[in-house]
Amino acid sequence: QAHTGAPPCGGRGGTVTSIEDVKRKNEAWLMALPGVVGVGIGSKAGARVIQVYVKEVTKEVREKVPAILEGHVTDVLKVGEIRRL
Repeated sequence: QAHTGAPPCGGRGGTVTSIEDVKRKNEAWLMALPGVVGVGIGSKAGARVIQVYVKEVTKEVREKVPAILEGHVTDVLKVGEIRRL
């Protein structure tokens, strides 16, 4: 069987990896993107999504954050600068 280059979906019988596992697995590279200040799990239109929090929504961020990450929808949200209290 040829490898397609796509990441494995995990699980058995084509089931999708849990959203928590996908977030955890991809958080480091998402946080390394310029302007990204956080990654979380939220909801959009009644579905659970991986949220990517950014200072500003830029063309660069939109191009680098996939619309679907290992079977889960992503949502880029502008939150501005995050500071410690």
